[in-house]
Amino acid sequence: MIRFLKYAFIVPVAASLFYISSCSNDKAAEMIPAPVDSLCIPDGYTVTYTNDIKTILETYCTNANYGICHQSDTDGGSGFPYTTYDGIALEADGGLSSTLYHRVFEIGDMPSIITTGPQELSACDAAKLESWIENGAPE
Repeated sequence: MIRFLKYAFIVPVAASLFYISSCSNDKAAEMIPAPVDSLCIPDGYTVTYTNDIKTILETYCTNANYGICHQSDTDGGSGFPYTTYDGIALEADGGLSSTLYHRVFEIGDMPSIITTGPQELSACDAAKLESWIENGAPE
């Protein structure tokens, strides 16, 4: 009977230890980042200034309620007006080597911390902006 009680105690303890040891913190390293939601940029969709980027710029960069950084010079802006395609296209020229890509994705200082508006692009907006720059900034 004592032998049975020993095994009745040892087997559940051993099983529990085996179960616990199978869990580890290094499992997160195996995770693959989630792809951009296909609802954000559907397969085969081309991100354009007119359909996508203008709205993003109006949200983060050219909204006069948040500051005047990227308004036209006549509106008191910084000299980097993003209120028109021509104003932003120059900054996107050069693809992933462009000034715009560098400031937004490498340095990460745009949207500016001095704005009173949103200071971080949503994942979808960032994906659209990156796709637009990468594909030659189509109008």
